[in-house]
Amino acid sequence: MAALSSTLDGLKSPVLQVLYQRMSTAATARQRIWGLSGLIRGGNAAALSAGAKAAPESRGTVEYGMLLNSIRDEFRATDVNSIAELGRIALDSSNPDSMFRKAAAHALKSIHTRETLPYLAALLDDPDFQMRVEAVGGLGGFANGTATQTTSNTPSLASLQLTGDGAYRTPETVASLAQGAQAIERDEGRYVAFWKSWWENNRTSLGY
Repeated sequence: MAALSSTLDGLKSPVLQVLYQRMSTAATARQRIWGLSGLIRGGNAAALSAGAKAAPESRGTVEYGMLLNSIRDEFRATDVNSIAELGRIALDSSNPDSMFRKAAAHALKSIHTRETLPYLAALLDDPDFQMRVEAVGGLGGFANGTATQTTSNTPSLASLQLTGDGAYRTPETVASLAQGAQAIERDEGRYVAFWKSWWENNRTSLGY
């Protein structure tokens, strides 16, 4: 079903969203997760919220993996409501499902808009190393003007290329641009300290 969904999504047909909407209210948990995953890949914030509620009943299944991948790798909506829902999920330390939180944090990290920044800055203090990795990567991606990371530009590393839109780019932000656990763990303390300082120095000009 995951492979079929990927193929169907490539058709870009509006009929698919109707299908996914119907599936999201199906009687069986499997079909509901399939439907919600499809809506999430289409950028539906309401489906993201519903997916968070439905996740516990599907944990440990193939459908759960599909749900996580849909959030982590393909949910890239940039409207305020979508970003707020991602932030709520990522920062919900009362949620015992760390994998779900990490999927939302990775999506936040990959979008590179100013609306993601307060949530990413808060994740710099998360006790989970992977959450801090996402925070460092997301703040660096925004400040340096890198493109939104998607399934299409990740294999070529195009999402790491600096563009002309880096209004906050400086030699220091470029030197502190790190993506992924392997790169960040070499000097995590420096990266976290730099981006905490960067956030405090720039949050007012960013509207926060």
